[in-house]
Amino acid sequence: MKSLFTIILVIICSNYLFSQDQECDDLVLSVKNDTINLEKNLSYYYLTASNSYLTWYEGFTNQVYYQNLNNGKIEYVKFNKGKGPFEIQSLRGLAVIQDRLFILDAQNLKILIYNLDKSEFISEFLLGRNRIQFISTSSEKLYGKGISRNGIYFEINPENEDTVPIRNSFNENLARNMNKNIFRFEGPFLANSDYLISVRIYEPSLFVFDLKGELNDFNYDETKSKPEYEFNDFGIATSPPNEVNMILKDAALKPNSNIVYLARKGYTKEYPENNRSILYQYDYVKREYVSILETGIESIGKIATNDTFLFVYDDKNFTIIKIEL
Repeated sequence: MKSLFTIILVIICSNYLFSQDQECDDLVLSVKNDTINLEKNLSYYYLTASNSYLTWYEGFTNQVYYQNLNNGKIEYVKFNKGKGPFEIQSLRGLAVIQDRLFILDAQNLKILIYNLDKSEFISEFLLGRNRIQFISTSSEKLYGKGISRNGIYFEINPENEDTVPIRNSFNENLARNMNKNIFRFEGPFLANSDYLISVRIYEPSLFVFDLKGELNDFNYDETKSKPEYEFNDFGIATSPPNEVNMILKDAALKPNSNIVYLARKGYTKEYPENNRSILYQYDYVKREYVSILETGIESIGKIATNDTFLFVYDDKNFTIIKIEL
C-alpha cells in the first residue's frame, strides 16, 4: 500500500515539475531594475505602450509579447501563419486601447482583437478593400494609414467592424504619381486626439494631418539638407546615399503635448561619429526643435511612450529600458 502511494506521489510531482519546466522554457524574458532583458539575436518590432501595457512583436518566433505595467508580469501571444481564424500572414502593426490589443495583418487585410487582461482573443474583422498598412491609436480611437482614392488615413471602429476613409486626408498632389510617392508614407505612424502624424524614414520630414481637415508636409532636419534618392524599377525609393550619416530609427509622441520624439542614430558636425544614439524633441505645431538629448543608450532601435515613461529598445544589448518622463 505504501509503495502504491509512493508511486502515485512521484507521478503527481513529476507532472507538476514538467508543466512548470514547459512554462519556463517558453518565457525567455526577465525584468531587472525596470529593464526588460530580451532573448538575444532575435528581431523585435512595433514597440507600443498604453498606461497599462507595453507590447512588442518578435518576428522569428511569431509572438507578440506584452508586459502588465502595474505588476511587471510578461506574457505572450503566439500565432500560426495562415489565412484561417486568428492566423496571420504579415503582422504590420500593434495598437493598444485600455485592455484591448489590436493586431494588423496587412496581407490578410484584417485586424485581430486580443483582451490583455484575460489573455484571450475576442474577435477579428476584415478591412475590406481598404489596404491599411499601418495602425495607430489615440487614447480612445483606432486609426489606419494607407492609400486609396478616398483617403490616406482611416478611422477604424472595432465595435462595428467598420473602416471609414477620412476623405479630406486625400491630397491629389501627393498621390498623383502613386509609385514614386508611396515611400513618403513609410515609417512611424502616430496619433493623438488632434493630429495624425506620418514620419518619413530617410528624408527628414513629417506629414501632420489636423483631424479638423488640414494636411501639412514639412521638414524637421536641422541641417536643411535633402539628399538625392535613387528609385528602383517599381518607382520605390531605395536607401539614401552613403554620405547621409544620421538615420531615423523611430518616433513617438509625448503625451499631452505637441512634442514628437525622434530617435536618430549616427553623427553630424555637432555630434561626433562615436556618439551614442540621440533623441530629438521636436514641436510639430511650432515647427522647431525644443532640445536634443543624449540618452546614454548604445543603439536605439524603437521607442514608445505613455503618460509616465519613455520606453527605449536598445537593439545592440537586446533590452527595453524605461525612462521616466
